[in-house]
Amino acid sequence: MQKVRESQARRDACRRGLELLERAQELEGLLAEANAPRKKERADGPSSIVSTGEAEPFSKEVEALLRSWHFPNLDRVTFSEDDQDIVISSRPRGSHGKGVRAITRAAFNLALLRLCARDSRPFPGVVLIDSPLVVYREPDTDEGAFPHDVKDAFYEAVAGAFGDVQVIILENDDPPDSVRATANVVAFTGTNQGRRGFIPQAAG
Repeated sequence: MQKVRESQARRDACRRGLELLERAQELEGLLAEANAPRKKERADGPSSIVSTGEAEPFSKEVEALLRSWHFPNLDRVTFSEDDQDIVISSRPRGSHGKGVRAITRAAFNLALLRLCARDSRPFPGVVLIDSPLVVYREPDTDEGAFPHDVKDAFYEAVAGAFGDVQVIILENDDPPDSVRATANVVAFTGTNQGRRGFIPQAAG
C-alpha cells in the first residue's frame, strides 16, 4: 500500500506540474498578443480620399476662377491624389510662396462653394476668406510679381459670380470702387470713421 500511495502522490504532482505549465504557456501567449503592434483597423464607410478623376470638375472650377482673376502664367489646374490639393501649371500649390498660396487657397474654397451650390450639395452658404491678397503687402521672394490688375479682377469676379451665397473677405487694403455698388464694404478703424469692431479703444 505504501508504494501505491507514493505512486499516486507522484502522479498528482506530475499532473499539477503539467497544469501549471499549460497555464504559464497560455499567459505567455496572451502577453505576447497584448504587446504585439496592432494592425490599423479599416474604417467603415466610404473612403475620404478624393481621386484625380473625381476632382476633375472641381479642378476646372478652380482654373476658371483663377483665369477670371487674371492669375499670371496659368496653364492647367489639376488635382493631386497624394496631396489632396490642387496643382497649378504642373506645380503643387503648397510649393509656392505664401502670397500665391493665399490667393489659390481662396480659389480652392470658392470653387468648392460653387460646386456645392450648383449640385445642391449640403454646405453652409457662406465662406470666410482671410487675407487672400497678402501678396500685394508682403511680396514673396521666390515668386514673380503679380500684375496689378489681379487685385481688381479678384474683387470684381467674386462680387459678380457669388451673388446667391455669402462671401466674407477680410483684407487690410480697400477694394476697388467698381465693386462698391454690388458688395457690402465695411471699414473697421480705430477712429470715428467706419466701425471700430474689435479694435480696442484707448482709455481716456
